[in-house]
Amino acid sequence: MAEEETGTVDLPIAVVIVVGLALITLVAIIVAPSRQVRAERPLPSDVEARVLLGESPRDIAATLDSREEHSPEPSPPAAS
Repeated sequence: MAEEETGTVDLPIAVVIVVGLALITLVAIIVAPSRQVRAERPLPSDVEARVLLGESPRDIAATLDSREEHSPEPSPPAAS
């Protein structure tokens, strides 16, 4: 007598648990950082362009620091 196959696969419970944990971890890796990234201020467009063109972030930071050092202090608004 031959047994009929029903097309179901019996997986050990350990495999189901491991796959479930892997999927939960994958979702956490994708979702968790996105909240923090959305909370950050966007880069100024000139800095973003320089980064996308492949300039070193250290060079960009050095340029921005030198700009801040040489820029005059803003004057307070005139009192009326």
